[in-house]
Amino acid sequence: MGSDMKKILITMASGPLATGIISAFRALDEPFYIVGLDANPLHIHGADVDKRILMPRISDPEFYPMVREIIAEEKPDFFWPLHDDEMPVFAAMKDLDVPTFLPDPETFRLTQDKMAATAHYERHGVPVPAT
Repeated sequence: MGSDMKKILITMASGPLATGIISAFRALDEPFYIVGLDANPLHIHGADVDKRILMPRISDPEFYPMVREIIAEEKPDFFWPLHDDEMPVFAAMKDLDVPTFLPDPETFRLTQDKMAATAHYERHGVPVPAT
């Protein structure tokens, strides 16, 4: 890996969302080294990543400690968790020591509840469709 190359760590690397994100990174002129994490031993081999790491499922108590270890070892420039269940947990971890695009846990919770989000937008003067 070249010193000018950015390292990205992405979860659920063999899923359709990750496939699109990885394709977008690959289409850029800037080179990226992508480390893909996935719990599916059959699908991980199809991920278009530079390094594959087989993970336990999110429900496994070892999942989050293992991700912390991987972040410490890989030292990525950016971490992109993709599963709805892991995002609020990682958003609450203030000591991950890696940039993410995750909102705070309360904002994430709000975005997962359409009625609560609509009420929030209305209270703040954002036009929303009547439903």
